[in-house]
Amino acid sequence: MAVTLQALYDGVRKQEEITLVAGAYGMNQEVHWIHMVEGKLISDFLEGGEIAFTTGVALNSPQELYELVEFNYQKKVAGMVINVGPYIQEIPAEVITFGDAHDFPIFEVPWRVHMANIMRYFSMQINLDEQKSMECSSALKNAVYFPENEELYLPTFLKYGYKREWSYCIAVMELCDQTYHVVKSAERDRLRHLIQRNIPKQSSPVMVQEIDQELVFLFTNSKDEKVSELMETVWKEITMYLPKGVRSYVGIGRSTKSIHCIGKCFHQAV
Repeated sequence: MAVTLQALYDGVRKQEEITLVAGAYGMNQEVHWIHMVEGKLISDFLEGGEIAFTTGVALNSPQELYELVEFNYQKKVAGMVINVGPYIQEIPAEVITFGDAHDFPIFEVPWRVHMANIMRYFSMQINLDEQKSMECSSALKNAVYFPENEELYLPTFLKYGYKREWSYCIAVMELCDQTYHVVKSAERDRLRHLIQRNIPKQSSPVMVQEIDQELVFLFTNSKDEKVSELMETVWKEITMYLPKGVRSYVGIGRSTKSIHCIGKCFHQAV
């Protein structure tokens, strides 16, 4: 449930002067943190999913900027914010071409704008989204295991826009190796983030969490046939990214008209 680059951009450009100049088709990338990156040496510490900021203070030529952009892309950075001013007078055409060709978002910020304000905004939104993910995960688990105690989950669902009167449907995905052991937590987490980035956009929200070492999808206001169709799409998509020997299994419960029956739907799916 990480925040996307598009959501961050939509919010910050209402407050600060920032322009997307390349990589528009990569805006669904999830952002897990921010990082000031002034050279390839710093890029080595990146783990993927960051948005990298650079002023160009350590760069000596447009070619070095291009190499930094290329290196950050290889490190699976979500996107780059480039401060145009005394160190980088303009973003080279080659950099923009690279961003468009690889769906790698690149933003331009003029020197008069304080990048610290943009970094602060991004950090705040990432933290808020992480808080939302933790609260929703806890609420979903409580709805599954303690459906009679609605005070443990209903306030959180209502807080984040879920309604009592909605219909709910749960699908469960299990990832196992050749000996039918569930794959390790780090691999499940990687695949969960991948699914969240690629799950088809719906008019109603789709929550993806983990319960008992299984990936759990909570669909709202979706007919059973639509849920099956969406999960087949997700299953086909995720199969391409599974490590060798790992298999995925999917189960789907029947839609319920009561938020109190989420647990029943979960156990049907399992």
